[in-house]
Amino acid sequence: MTSDTKILGLDKIKCSTCGASLVFSPDIGALKCEHCGNTVDITDKTIAEEKDFFSVNEDEWSGEACAYKCDSCHAVTVFPQGEIAGNCPFCGASIVIAPSEMTGVKPNAVIPFGITLNQAKDCYKRWIKKKLYAPRKLKKDFVADATNGIYVPCWTYDTTTASTYMGRFGEYYYVTVGSGKNRRTVRRTRWYTVSGVYDDAFDDIVIESGDKISQKQLQSVMPFSTKNAVKYDSGYLAGFRAERYSQGVKECYERAKSVMDAYIRRMIIARYHPDVVSYLNVSTTYSNITYKYLLLPVWLCSFNYRGKSYGFMVNGETGKTKGKAPVSWLKVLLTVLGAVAIIGGVVLLV
Repeated sequence: MTSDTKILGLDKIKCSTCGASLVFSPDIGALKCEHCGNTVDITDKTIAEEKDFFSVNEDEWSGEACAYKCDSCHAVTVFPQGEIAGNCPFCGASIVIAPSEMTGVKPNAVIPFGITLNQAKDCYKRWIKKKLYAPRKLKKDFVADATNGIYVPCWTYDTTTASTYMGRFGEYYYVTVGSGKNRRTVRRTRWYTVSGVYDDAFDDIVIESGDKISQKQLQSVMPFSTKNAVKYDSGYLAGFRAERYSQGVKECYERAKSVMDAYIRRMIIARYHPDVVSYLNVSTTYSNITYKYLLLPVWLCSFNYRGKSYGFMVNGETGKTKGKAPVSWLKVLLTVLGAVAIIGGVVLLV
């Protein structure tokens, strides 16, 4: 496994009517020929199944895909077989590189794009209109410069947990001490020990596993309906790209355990409602562990405003948007001057 970002690809899917390439159309949920308008449904739309965590096949992609490395951002992209050039979906640089074989686990689940490119742009327009200090001209005439539909690689985990714990918690109480002028109220802590068991079950803990989009960035446009993820079919990728994981299923499981451990600790503490925690030791066993290699749909878009680049992400299923917006310093100045004027008026009245 290299540290480079990898992108999954697929063979071109040809239209049986005119021979042009078919692409997946989010608005109809099927393959569509952009030349003649012919549509082809993806027949198998069954819900994706969980896989046994201890039976991972790391060679499922061997011999099925080829990778092309971008010299600019080092992303490794797989284009349909037969193509010798293209553009990197992350930085836009042209790619003309000899292919190399790519191995690894094959996706078994996908949430297809349900938001079209135009709808994604509209999502950002609505988002930026809510930003008080965004320039008025940008709100009125927003145009995205670069847009790419990317499937983000994730591992999801299901497991049942059994935890034993022991800790020392405290609750505050107040007493009055002293007399006369020295009489005062002081806070003290009443300590007590706790112990017990806590059982839980976790479903679809989502851990992002690529290089280009962080867990925090992905979290900003979540949730996705992971329970409705369908069985992977290369047709969903027609016209899109999908970043390949850089962290394997076992690496990301350790991150998932950290998420679950933090949740278990919060739930144990919530049982007692303490004011302060001295310590809490928790020992957890995990059983019935399963996973999915899931692709999540995200629109990555960028635009330039006064010589500076801004980017935003749109959840390709729900339209939830997160990004950055330029600030109109004139609006900020007017707000500050208005606040100063109001404060000055209140002082004069007083």
